[in-house]
Amino acid sequence: MNDTRIRRIPCGLIGTNSYIVSRHNESDAVVIDPADAEAIIGVLEETGLYCTAILLTHGHFDHISGLNGLRQKYYCPVYVGTDDADMLVDPTINGSLMMLKAAIRQSEADKTVNDGDIIEVAGMEFRVIGCPGHTEGGVSFYLNDALFSGDSLFCRGVGRTDLPGGDTDKLFSTVLKLYKLPAETVVYPGHGESTTIGDEAAKNPFIRRN
Repeated sequence: MNDTRIRRIPCGLIGTNSYIVSRHNESDAVVIDPADAEAIIGVLEETGLYCTAILLTHGHFDHISGLNGLRQKYYCPVYVGTDDADMLVDPTINGSLMMLKAAIRQSEADKTVNDGDIIEVAGMEFRVIGCPGHTEGGVSFYLNDALFSGDSLFCRGVGRTDLPGGDTDKLFSTVLKLYKLPAETVVYPGHGESTTIGDEAAKNPFIRRN
């Protein structure tokens, strides 16, 4: 990951992590989970970067709230897991009506992805890892020794499963699958600080690798 730069932007009252990923000395960048368009655009402009693609780990409102604002400025493609595609346009399943009592609707994604797909953008190759459990179509994105895990795996935590599309058994299987990645893999979660696969496999109080 020596050629990659990752910028974390915590957004909103619940600290949803948005990420800007780029190669050193390159202006093209990828945004993962745009929670706040204004904040992300500010960092992009401040650092001389240009958003060429948007990747969504899942479709919950707090991870997609800045989607249209970012897309309208940069006209870039949006990627989402196939089974989460409807969440972008439906506030009854993206959690906004339930949690905010307000409807958040975004435009449809340009491309849907599934486990094993490779997304080639901004001179980088992101491997899609299917991660059902927190949502039906959640995914993680694996780049070199970095994993953008969305709300599947946190530092000493895992995603909730009590929202539409959640499934505890599937989440358990998802996290155990992620633990098979190299121990030194750095995990960049949807909320909170980064961690590593090795640390979580050994110390996560919710799901540990036996």
